[in-house]
Amino acid sequence: MSRLWRNILLLISTRTMFFGFLERYYLATIERRFSGVDPAGMIKLRSLLIPKTDKIQCALKRFGSENDGGYLLFKDIRLSTDLLSFGIGDNLDFEKEMAPFVNRILAFDGSIDKLPSDVLGLEFRNKYVGDITSINTVCITDIIPEMKSDYLILKIDIEGAEWRVLNQLSDTHLERFDQIVGEFHGLSSLKSNQEIMERIHILERLHAKFTLINSHPNNWSPYRIVKGVPVPDAVELTFLKNELFSNFFDPGLATEVLQLNKPCNPLKPEHII
Repeated sequence: MSRLWRNILLLISTRTMFFGFLERYYLATIERRFSGVDPAGMIKLRSLLIPKTDKIQCALKRFGSENDGGYLLFKDIRLSTDLLSFGIGDNLDFEKEMAPFVNRILAFDGSIDKLPSDVLGLEFRNKYVGDITSINTVCITDIIPEMKSDYLILKIDIEGAEWRVLNQLSDTHLERFDQIVGEFHGLSSLKSNQEIMERIHILERLHAKFTLINSHPNNWSPYRIVKGVPVPDAVELTFLKNELFSNFFDPGLATEVLQLNKPCNPLKPEHII
């Protein structure tokens, strides 16, 4: 065997051993990090992220950016609907495209002093939305009474605070919303069964009154296999009020499946659920 081939084989062997070590180290780190997690809880949590059907996409419309910042909604928005938007940052594309379809938009974001641009019919308040009302934060239960319309849509993208906010909503509050859409964070970062059960409880309450009609992982976020269960860390979810779903959906008619979801990061492959 020539010296060249010996060197090539040695290099391959060394690289194989190195990557094998990295794989074992990664798996051991993940195992330690999630040692307090019950796989059954993760399986249940993951099941709540799967939409009832993908055939309803023919009745959906994408509002906002083509990639990150765009969301899918049931396109038959009722007249005189108001939109609550929590989390703006530097992207107003969703609110701009929603403006012609709604009567009023009330937007909150404490991380910016003013909007990046004007949107007709949008009122902005530079406060965070949370589970309490304070100098810089307003509780969602203090916001909803301001909305006079019988029909509301909630868009929520507040980097993990959505769990605390949604947990404040009573059944009466939830019944005011036709649709709830947003990004749900930290799904593969939970380190205890209590955290998992808290997320499950909130999602089950939503599933009781709404039908999950779209689920799309954000590929900017990590993707982990926790105790054998593959879970993306952040997922865009769209919930439609059960009665609206029942009135529309006919499995014999809704057969068209569109590709309305787009990768949040167009330079990376999509995550899957």
